[in-house]
Amino acid sequence: MFRARSGSAVPREHVFVLVDGTRVVQWREGEVQDLYTGRTRAFADADYGHAITDFELSILKDAGLVEAYNARYVWLSSLPERQRFSELRVQERSKNRVRGFYFNTTLPESELPRVQRVLEEAGLAAHYRAVSRGGVVAVVNIDRVPLLQLDDAERALQQIQAAAPELLGRTVVAFVDLPAQNGQYRRTGTSELHDLAAVIASQTDTRLTAGRRAVVVCRSKDETQAISRLLADMRLETQTATGGQQALDLLRSHQPHLLVMDLQLADMHGWQLLAHAREIVHPDSLLTVVLADRNLSSNGQAFGLGVVKVSALLTRPVSMARLRQAIWQAFQRQSLR
Repeated sequence: MFRARSGSAVPREHVFVLVDGTRVVQWREGEVQDLYTGRTRAFADADYGHAITDFELSILKDAGLVEAYNARYVWLSSLPERQRFSELRVQERSKNRVRGFYFNTTLPESELPRVQRVLEEAGLAAHYRAVSRGGVVAVVNIDRVPLLQLDDAERALQQIQAAAPELLGRTVVAFVDLPAQNGQYRRTGTSELHDLAAVIASQTDTRLTAGRRAVVVCRSKDETQAISRLLADMRLETQTATGGQQALDLLRSHQPHLLVMDLQLADMHGWQLLAHAREIVHPDSLLTVVLADRNLSSNGQAFGLGVVKVSALLTRPVSMARLRQAIWQAFQRQSLR
């Protein structure tokens, strides 16, 4: 039975987490509202952390801040003021983040052959294909070029639902963050980035990361906390350190599978830490993701990727979605060796 909601229904993509861990709702471009305090604050692309997870929404629900949620909407229990929903779509496209839309059927992956057969029988297989991501069936563009406009995605959703209302009637529009340059989708030439199905998997699938161990060492407490929350969402067991020597102690005691490290630490340089780390944990067993400041030279990047051969080297500002993608891809490449 349908249950009437008293809260404000907000499209789920407009409730997200900032890089410092604050849960917010975005009402208009350049401004967000803290769900805990109700205070508004300025918002820039560098502040974006990651899309909010079901686990985080369940915490907000327990706190009485969220009445309910599903794959498409979040019902906020109470807000200091009602805002205009007409302004919500501005977040579809910004300078450094473009959203690519796909379709979450909410069906288990065992239904994949059936969904693909329905698409073929409805004449939609020339445009869409069914894929399994995160244990559920998703529908993505056949040419791997994502839909970039929400209006286009909603029209496509109507086609897909009409193909088999009983099977696909609960399908919803979902999104992932894609690489962008000056507000435009940027195809990088690297299949891992422009393959929408792979991007979706990096944000939803935990089968490669569940039960693995990680060590995080960053000079920023806020960044360390944000990364720890991300890794917990990916179901990694995480230990944190504030300096290189403490990180080395954790490497000895925990023998982790992943090291997320700051290149600039108070007690030693990141490359020095990595050299010692590889004496403790065999390089083939330890994935390394390095976070560097924006002013890192091209020679420094080449050294990290070509000489030291880290799993990924990201320059700040780094969104939690991009970091999650880099970590997932590193585990995926390791699993294919």
